[in-house]
Amino acid sequence: MDRMRPRDIRKLIEQTFESLRSEPQGLSRETLLIREGHYCGHRYESNELTAVWFLEEDEIKFFGEDGGLLLVLQPGRTPESPPQRAA
Repeated sequence: MDRMRPRDIRKLIEQTFESLRSEPQGLSRETLLIREGHYCGHRYESNELTAVWFLEEDEIKFFGEDGGLLLVLQPGRTPESPPQRAA
């Protein structure tokens, strides 16, 4: 499957942030992630929630205010595949 583009990932993250909290809020910060001089993903923040999109792993990890893992999405998976929830 083709990789999703950054704007598609951003939209998915905004929708997931809305589903994880009681009051909708927009993104407050977006940061490019660089590892050893190469682009490797994005970090998105919205008050108490954070999401990190790891490009090579094709994973988006969602973290709560305490830093605990809430949810892992793999955007390249087929829509029939359910997202992985953290235990």
